[in-house]
Amino acid sequence: MKTTTEMQLVPIAKLVPYVNNARTHSPEQITKLRSSLREFGFINPVIIDRDYGVIAGHGRILAAKEEGIAEVPCVFADHLTEAQKKAYIIADNRMAMDAGWDEELLRVEIESLQGMDFDPLLTGFDEKELAALFDDCTEAKEDDFDVDAELQKPTFSWLGDVWTLGRHRLVCGDSTKPEVYDILMVGTKANLQKKLGNRRVASPRHTTSTMKARQARSRTTTWQVRNSTSFCLPHSKIWSRLWRRTHPSMCSTPTPRA
Repeated sequence: MKTTTEMQLVPIAKLVPYVNNARTHSPEQITKLRSSLREFGFINPVIIDRDYGVIAGHGRILAAKEEGIAEVPCVFADHLTEAQKKAYIIADNRMAMDAGWDEELLRVEIESLQGMDFDPLLTGFDEKELAALFDDCTEAKEDDFDVDAELQKPTFSWLGDVWTLGRHRLVCGDSTKPEVYDILMVGTKANLQKKLGNRRVASPRHTTSTMKARQARSRTTTWQVRNSTSFCLPHSKIWSRLWRRTHPSMCSTPTPRA
């Protein structure tokens, strides 16, 4: 059996994409590939012939160009005939489509990554796919909990109180004050901040200074931190009761102040 034996770093400018490559690459896929390159580096080499014609790795090359990468690792497959190269370009893409997923093991692995504070979106799955993976098809049921009645009762949360709800964090505070974000984020940075009505949502690794600069004048703020949700709410007692009903094993509550 023949195999490849030589790998080199090759300037992207020397690589020649196959003109009849039938595999397409959407902007969304290129964005995922760029994120992968930033996180993991260029691990999977491009397969080329001796004339630097690309056999496999067209998408990675496009992503590398957009990332400003000048050289990429390439493996020379110079033992292939012209017919074999044409066939392999198709086969490399088609055969991968026949693979499946053990969804139970996949859920275990995704949950493990979340427990390590690693962004599962970097696996290539998008938010809808991850939501579908963990959807147990159980619909919420109405109960006799009276939200309006609870709103009339005094709350025992004070400014600065932080609630731990599984991997989620909830802080009682004024969302217009920078020190509240310091308490909520505990040094974590977010990727971005988006406005949803009178709420704001942030994702991991956005700079703290930008978050402070874009504070909403709303008293209710929602943050997405390290793949878990943190809330800044005026009625944390109600939220905690709702959460405890659906996640009893995940919840802890602060001790009320005297």
